[in-house]
Amino acid sequence: MGRVVDSRRPTLGERMAKIPDISEVLEADATPLKLQLHCNACGKKQRETFAWACIDPGHDTADKSWDGIVLSHAFRCKKCKTVDDYTLEPLAKLGLAMQALVGKEVAGTAVIAGGMRLWDGSFARRPSQAIAHLRKLADERGTAEAWRRLGNCCDKFGEGGQAVAAWTRAMELDAEELDAAWSLFSWHANHTGLGDVALGYLTHAVAAFAPALKKDPTNGRFAGPLANEMVAMANSCPAPLSLAAVWCEGERNGQVVVNASQAELVGLHKVARLEQFMLRDDLIGLTLTLEPTIDRPTRLERILSGTEPKHPLVTGPFAPSAPLLPIRVAKVPGRNDPCSCGSGKKYKKCCGV
Repeated sequence: MGRVVDSRRPTLGERMAKIPDISEVLEADATPLKLQLHCNACGKKQRETFAWACIDPGHDTADKSWDGIVLSHAFRCKKCKTVDDYTLEPLAKLGLAMQALVGKEVAGTAVIAGGMRLWDGSFARRPSQAIAHLRKLADERGTAEAWRRLGNCCDKFGEGGQAVAAWTRAMELDAEELDAAWSLFSWHANHTGLGDVALGYLTHAVAAFAPALKKDPTNGRFAGPLANEMVAMANSCPAPLSLAAVWCEGERNGQVVVNASQAELVGLHKVARLEQFMLRDDLIGLTLTLEPTIDRPTRLERILSGTEPKHPLVTGPFAPSAPLLPIRVAKVPGRNDPCSCGSGKKYKKCCGV
């Protein structure tokens, strides 16, 4: 029995043991597939390149409505523009079946044996059918998750424009939709570069991180990717990019100690420290800002550089307690005793006047 492949776009850091994603199953250097097809609507034969193909070994060959093969993107006839109504040429189908049979034994194969399951448990047959099914589901449920999942599916099948629209809708429905914000940042970073648009989505993802982490601890998987991209963005941004953070440090005298600080990210070398800071239990919020950082180095910069003292020098009512040194006070002479200044006079006639 072949494996089940999840068609949704993988969230960063997620590794599904039973339902691996396409990108996890394929070899990194998988050779694209050049396949011969003919359009069922107009009969025109065409040759097209696909990034991958998924063959369901449990497919019922008696079912003539589907060939058991899911391709990496929807096929659009160049002549009549019909979508996903095609038949693979026998030799092309045979070649795919042979690659699926040998699987990983063939280096660089782009063919997987398995069923492509969608997030609601249904199975995809054609890319256009899968997208249409999830779009209907998103319209019916109206949740940010449903729209995000639709965006992931569109992205997986190479429909970038539809993916961006679906992720944007997810963010409109839930301002704390971290996954969709990250997907939009990644898409724009890959297609338009680290410009203002990508910075906007990265800023949204950073702001959504702390609430999302409190809602679901597994969102901590975004800490590493966010930390790396923040530093990369800072190093390519013409203006100094800083991270502003607010966090707690317990209570003193019945009052909650809240810290607010920011750190410039340009040239930050210990990205692992930034990731570790983002995962602290007492984190309240994060935001990216182009406002200049004053009074450097700030406390957050000392934390990220590893130079923060054990007892931070913080003043005010919430200053951390530190061991006090004894204050030595000289003994005051009596009124008729010799003055301690050494004049030879009585204290009452000298310094005690």
